[in-house]
Amino acid sequence: MRALWHLWTIGFLAAAAASSPSADIFLPAFLLTNQSSSTPTRSLYLCHLHPLKNTDELFLQGYEVVNRGNTDYVHHLLLYECSSKAKLVYSGQCGMHNARLMPPPVYRHCQTRIIIAWAQGGQRTYHYPPGTALKMPAFAQLLLEVHFEAYRPSSHPIGLQL
Repeated sequence: MRALWHLWTIGFLAAAAASSPSADIFLPAFLLTNQSSSTPTRSLYLCHLHPLKNTDELFLQGYEVVNRGNTDYVHHLLLYECSSKAKLVYSGQCGMHNARLMPPPVYRHCQTRIIIAWAQGGQRTYHYPPGTALKMPAFAQLLLEVHFEAYRPSSHPIGLQL
């Protein structure tokens, strides 16, 4: 049994090294700009759906949270893997309090599996231990959710580099 585990691990490591994704997933500037006129005292959840466009499985080996200029205003950030095979498109308000604003397939299929979670005070860079990775299916779709506290900046990038 130990020999089989060792052979599987070697194959997994080779596949992970050969196919790790490289992507930047940010909230679009138009989304931040359109929200800047909202009441500045209310909390706000914004989402952006991002297709990876990978034709084969990928192995995520780490990430970096990009939060320039937003340190005091971003409460947390979540990245979800969508379970739907259908091509989905969405950028806008989200979260459980805004479910009525989201297309039903995005709400049902994209807010169920959290693959990255970051909150204020957390480390901004993470690398999986050597020889490990997170498997991503072909044609993965990822939903970035950012929870802003009272103030929302209108021009600073916020998102992830995979």
